[in-house]
Amino acid sequence: MKNLLSPPNPFGHEKIQVNDLMWSLNRKTNPFIINGLLLYEPCSIQELWDIYEEKSRTKHHRLRKLKTYVNGIDYWVEDPNFSVQRHIEFAPIGASPENKATRADVQKFLESVAIELLPSDRPLWRIYFIPYCYGNRSAFICRFHHVIADGIALMGLLFDMQSPTDEKKQGTLRVVGQTPQWQKVLTATLLGPFMSLRYIFMRKDPPPLTGMELMGKRKIAWSDPFPLEKVKKIKNHFNCSLNDVLGSCVAGAFCNYLKKNNFDPQNHTLKAVIPVNTRGREEMESGEIQLRNNFGTLILSLPIESSDPIKRLEQMKLRMDKFKKGPYAFVQFRTTSLLLKIFPHKYVFALVEFVANKCTVVFTNVPGPEHSLKMGNSKLLEIIPWVPSSGNLPWGFSVISYANNIQIGVTVDMVACDNPDVVVEAFMNELNALLAAVEK
Repeated sequence: MKNLLSPPNPFGHEKIQVNDLMWSLNRKTNPFIINGLLLYEPCSIQELWDIYEEKSRTKHHRLRKLKTYVNGIDYWVEDPNFSVQRHIEFAPIGASPENKATRADVQKFLESVAIELLPSDRPLWRIYFIPYCYGNRSAFICRFHHVIADGIALMGLLFDMQSPTDEKKQGTLRVVGQTPQWQKVLTATLLGPFMSLRYIFMRKDPPPLTGMELMGKRKIAWSDPFPLEKVKKIKNHFNCSLNDVLGSCVAGAFCNYLKKNNFDPQNHTLKAVIPVNTRGREEMESGEIQLRNNFGTLILSLPIESSDPIKRLEQMKLRMDKFKKGPYAFVQFRTTSLLLKIFPHKYVFALVEFVANKCTVVFTNVPGPEHSLKMGNSKLLEIIPWVPSSGNLPWGFSVISYANNIQIGVTVDMVACDNPDVVVEAFMNELNALLAAVEK
């Protein structure tokens, strides 16, 4: 067992905390890299260079730091050769107005870099710039290693690089519900061991959606913007949460996919790993979200057995309500942190992957600003993230709200699916079916 007391730091470097180190692994078939696509009105790479140079120097210092290993300890160390030009570069597509990158071009390029490892001789992030993109737009493909921060913090970083189109508004993430800190700590102490055992002994999801060794080739898809107001209309009509609505649509999309491939959803289970932000309300409302990993996870069985969208939504609400009554994600966060301080990291990583391999999909929802943002004079039109996953977990399903719209991003290893566009289409069909039930 490891010493619970941290050894002294003789180098003056910033020690990498266990909550960040947890996500430092690089599996060739499933690296912990968060990918994102940002679509703007036409803009230049110089604007991005200038903004990232200033922000990394004055505020987001981790963007300038290397991950290094000294005497058995991981540190963040200032990169002596740091240059934004080493991190932000032109993509090999959409170089001129005559050769605009089509949506298919962007999709193909995203798939080619989705699991590409980031160079270890520099800070672990990279951005590709596409000057001329479909719809008379410019695009940035952002890639950040999970060791730098979690999705909430990285979305906060990306939004911090923008300014509001209306100067009276601020581009911060929305706070969705918090449990008092004392209640979180007490629950973590009492329930942590029991939750860990429950996850260890739960049954594994069967093929064809999961359960196979990954190929290491990713397919990527995303939706067009869908009005957030319509999703809220469904939420209000059925007296549930936005996550209930979105989660039921994920279940419906997979139910539809199984049927199309001649599998009976009644004979399958589909467990989702759901990351949950464990930051305090004060940090979230301040708009000054630190670059770090501060989240726990829930594991929830999605209701794929019902073929009726409304019944699926009812089941999703019942299952989610059980978790809303307690800070279970914080329990998992604290339990994993404690294990990392006590046991060798390789054993904790193996345990996390063992549990992840029992599931099918990572499902995440990031509530972004309700108003539009801009970089310089160029308006940010769309933003789509793709969530990474651990172990042999093949699917990632991301939802983000921005400027009163939602968009989804789906990523999957080819061993489970070679055309995730059909899953995106099925998700949107589920959403429209619920909307039609409300409006009829």
